[in-house]
Amino acid sequence: MHFCEQSHLSYVTNGSDDTVLAEDNVVKINTAIHIDGFIAAAAHTLLISDKPIPNRTADVIGAAEIAGESMLKRVKAGTKLLIAKLCIFSAISSRSFKLERNLC
Repeated sequence: MHFCEQSHLSYVTNGSDDTVLAEDNVVKINTAIHIDGFIAAAAHTLLISDKPIPNRTADVIGAAEIAGESMLKRVKAGTKLLIAKLCIFSAISSRSFKLERNLC
């Protein structure tokens, strides 16, 4: 496992991993399945903590959640991709965050 703190990381366990999540780790859980050309995927961001979530951490997790919900409400057949991008950008930037552009 290559661990890079505060950076994007994609990791798939080989089944014998003994990595332990630590208090205050922010973890993205991304699951996906591909069957006969059809793909379903979902991602969730979690803060590993028994303590209340710090305001800025809660804000960024909430902004990502709101961005996704906003996009899902507006995107349908015939929608220009720009509309999806604007929904996400609006939810993120209105909370003083910057959109991560290299995860596309």
